[in-house]
Amino acid sequence: MSGITGAISTALSGLELFEAGIAAVSNNLANQSTPGYAAETVDSLTAGGAPGQPGDGVQAPQIIRAASGFAAALLRTANSASQAASAQSTTLTNISNALTNNGDVQTAINQFFQDVSTLAANPTSSAQRQTVLSDAQNVTGAFQSAAGSINTAISGTSANLTQSVSSANSLLAQLATINQSLVNNPNDPSLLDQQQAALNTLSGLISFNAIPQTGGAAPTGAIIISTGGTVLLDQSGAQNINIVPGANNAAPTLTAG
Repeated sequence: MSGITGAISTALSGLELFEAGIAAVSNNLANQSTPGYAAETVDSLTAGGAPGQPGDGVQAPQIIRAASGFAAALLRTANSASQAASAQSTTLTNISNALTNNGDVQTAINQFFQDVSTLAANPTSSAQRQTVLSDAQNVTGAFQSAAGSINTAISGTSANLTQSVSSANSLLAQLATINQSLVNNPNDPSLLDQQQAALNTLSGLISFNAIPQTGGAAPTGAIIISTGGTVLLDQSGAQNINIVPGANNAAPTLTAG
């Protein structure tokens, strides 16, 4: 390409590169706190011209995300562990409070045996016998109060589990949609940002592995999600997670598909 048309085309390619650079800086500033967003840079190569002729400007600029799959996986693993520890701590605290604050089972039992010991030393004391009977009633009341608090904790945990499973299914469906979009728009930065945000949120609900999809074509950014040997997301779409209630007060289990 030569002449005025070539000069205009070369200048236009430079302007497009400059415009892409401004857009990348603008996106970086506007999305500093956006979940899943990775800082963008613009990459471009010189468009080679014919030997002995001036160059043809620059090739179409490409947006490069400053993202590390390894670092993102470590973050998700740490997030899963943190959320699991937090949930366990909350549950154990509720059980502890049920046995101490609500009725104070230990104190009631200690008082009962202390008064029984006193009665053993003076078995003819009607007042002491009445005290022991009152202590026994207090122990019963303490256990009943604790049982009510534990049942409340179990109900709350079950409700949280149901909500978490529903949220996980929504996120898996969202990731399936992103996978399909990436097939038509490979490695689109906006789609990859959405994918990363969804993965980070999902890691707070379940522990999983995110594996890039492979195939004959170049990688598109689509992923496969598996946990415990069960595939939750692949090329065909997302599996639905279901809760199966446990029999005879056993813990519920989760199934996929």
